[in-house]
Amino acid sequence: MTVSAGDEKMQMSIYDFALKGKHNQYNTMAAALAATLIGLRKDKIREAIQSFEALEHRMEVLPLVRGVEFIEFAAAS
Repeated sequence: MTVSAGDEKMQMSIYDFALKGKHNQYNTMAAALAATLIGLRKDKIREAIQSFEALEHRMEVLPLVRGVEFIEFAAAS
C-alpha cells in the first residue's frame, strides 16, 4: 500500500496488516489516509496497523484444514 497526502508518502505491505481480508485492506488504507491527512506520524500509523486487534471473537482464526485457513466472522451484537 502507498498512501500519499500532499508531500507526505507512506508505504507498507498489506501482508503486515493485522486484519486480513480484502474489505479490511480497504478499511485499513482509508484509515491510514485519514491519519496521514490529520498529521499523525508514520511510525504511529504503521504501529497501529500492525498491532490492531479486532473485537473478541469477531474474526477468529480456526485450525487449518487440508492447508486451507478458515476465519470465523461472528455477527456484531
